[in-house]
Amino acid sequence: MKYYKYIFYIICICAAFICSGCSTFDMHVKNRKSMTAPSLVLIDTFELRDMNYDPHAAREFSEAIRFELFRKGYLSRIISPSKEDEKRDMPERARLLCGEYKGDIFVTGVISRRESGFLTDRKISTGITFLIYNSSGVLLGEGYFSEADSPDMSAAGRKGARKFTGELISEVWGG
Repeated sequence: MKYYKYIFYIICICAAFICSGCSTFDMHVKNRKSMTAPSLVLIDTFELRDMNYDPHAAREFSEAIRFELFRKGYLSRIISPSKEDEKRDMPERARLLCGEYKGDIFVTGVISRRESGFLTDRKISTGITFLIYNSSGVLLGEGYFSEADSPDMSAAGRKGARKFTGELISEVWGG
């Protein structure tokens, strides 16, 4: 009877490992650790590319980044650019918004969610691209987070935000 309990625990651990999904994160930064810590990080409302319409997913992800920066002691602000700002190219947009809001860093990107397969073979993956600009509109770095099996997009977003902010702080201003 004892052995059934151990077999049950092993099966539970294997199921948890299989269901946890694998995620990857890669980031490249020019001039590593070349900046001092910013006084304000501006976070754009990320573009969302998803077949399932969720009007709050992009804002929720930006809030996850803001929370992670706050948790690590950095001041940040989520901005929602106007329609005129969205028509500009990204370097100019970053420069103008940093000037308007007195920000040192501008973070933006794209969240994409892909589904494949049918009912029982359905696979959902999440990919998040990050772009980091300084207040002059110069691209400092790019990052990419992916999670292969992520049916819960908000959980994948929180994990991506945590990995991104950790790398941002260590790679850009060495905190």
